[in-house]
Amino acid sequence: MTTPRNDYYNDEMLREVASCQRNFDRDKILDPEQMSIIDEWVGKAPVQCGEHQYNIIKITNLETMLDLSKILATTNVDNFVSIGNNKVFQPQILGHVCYVYTTTDSMKSPDFHVGFSAGLCVARATTLGLKTGFARCGPISDKIWTQWLLKWEIDLVKHKTFKFALGVGHGTDDQHYAWSPYRKGHIHE
Repeated sequence: MTTPRNDYYNDEMLREVASCQRNFDRDKILDPEQMSIIDEWVGKAPVQCGEHQYNIIKITNLETMLDLSKILATTNVDNFVSIGNNKVFQPQILGHVCYVYTTTDSMKSPDFHVGFSAGLCVARATTLGLKTGFARCGPISDKIWTQWLLKWEIDLVKHKTFKFALGVGHGTDDQHYAWSPYRKGHIHE
């Protein structure tokens, strides 16, 4: 039996869309057609005046995602999950793919554009039978963000400011979507 997701919502689709997956099944890959659809929705979300006010870093490499997770740490350093030898502070970004929304100094009202795009992408991924996880926490400093960009050879100007990370993939079948060791059985979203 599947544990209910966000049972305080009446609409079943809203329950799924609002559920922040925290344990992805990394053994299940995304179908290339699904990936193509999500890529299009992330990169071409409807915008006012035809100008996107965000940039995207698309990550499919687990090592890169794990490294990003470390810099998105919250102030509570006890909130982590161990995956192999790695401490993961934001397991919700460890889907098959992670889209990182960023901005430059010249972009206007980026928070609205990022939120609108991410919301549409989460809804579309859900209709494809996928799960999503999201993180707005961190990076814990601008210096650490810059160091991460340099380490992974990512354009510093185009991706100057972190805004949001969206993990997309298949959820685990045998655990509640919000399960993680640091939650000690508490289910809250």
